[in-house]
Amino acid sequence: MVLVVLSDLNPTAALKRLLAWEGFLLIPLSVLFIKCYPTLGGGYRPESMATFWTGVTTDKNTLGIVCVVLGVGATWRLLEELERENGSGRLGPLTANSILLAMILWVLWIANSMTSVACFLMAITLLIVSRIGRWGTTPALVHMLFWGILFPAFAVLFLGMGLGLMNVMGRDSTLTGRREVWSYVLTMGVNPLVGTGFESFWVGPRLEKIWSHYWWRPNEAHNGYLEIYLNLGSIGVSLLVFVLVTSYRKIVAAVHSGKKAGSLRLGYFLVAITYNFTEAGFKAMNPVWFFLLLAIIGIPELWGDDSSPEYELEEEEDLLNASPIEEMRYSRPY
Repeated sequence: MVLVVLSDLNPTAALKRLLAWEGFLLIPLSVLFIKCYPTLGGGYRPESMATFWTGVTTDKNTLGIVCVVLGVGATWRLLEELERENGSGRLGPLTANSILLAMILWVLWIANSMTSVACFLMAITLLIVSRIGRWGTTPALVHMLFWGILFPAFAVLFLGMGLGLMNVMGRDSTLTGRREVWSYVLTMGVNPLVGTGFESFWVGPRLEKIWSHYWWRPNEAHNGYLEIYLNLGSIGVSLLVFVLVTSYRKIVAAVHSGKKAGSLRLGYFLVAITYNFTEAGFKAMNPVWFFLLLAIIGIPELWGDDSSPEYELEEEEDLLNASPIEEMRYSRPY
């Protein structure tokens, strides 16, 4: 699915259309479900009967990360429109994305997924600051900005610094029981080299034992890096780190060279790194994994080029605003 976007005749326009269709479908429907159909958009915790909201998804954390990836995209679209030299025709996109962003903020707040809220705030800070002055044009400043945002989150979660911040966000020092889960699953006799096998840890007698220990029946380690270790061992973690390091270098180079979606790619990369501190997002069915692949596979030349050697689009808006019949005009011949 990622390659469908990146191999498009106009990958930047395809990306914008992807974000628009997902955002204008999933977020308003989530608002509708939460406000008018709570049996579809929410539920109750069995231990306390407290209400939680899921929108069009199946749990609040998934709803939160859907809001994050679409909210980061909507923020990027707003910044793109504000910086466009030709101001004609931008009122519609500005209005639509502003309304979408307002709905996303409301859903994020009511979903009460602090991991998603933190990821969203970090990513939009990165998007905005990287466009100020020389922050996005100097590689050293890009590195400084990225790690200046990422390291405080790592320090709070794993180095015990600033624990008061977690209390302010309504979370305790155990990260709502996550630390205990991390310690417990490491005692399950995992092969340190190859793990238990791809997607094999949370099955069979091992899963039954974990569920007998935790009434809330976890089905993930709530840490993406630990999840990879449990399933694929140190080999899997090493491969993941290799992919992340090489991809980070390419994304920073795209930001430095002024590619149109460079800052967006860096924002999604930051979201993926941070989200996996407390959730397992390196999975095929997780939106974080999809948008991480979208960011790291993106070919720099394509992400900054709205033209094609064979076909020239007069204006990007011609494709974005075209009807289905008109879109056939821009399609590749098969």
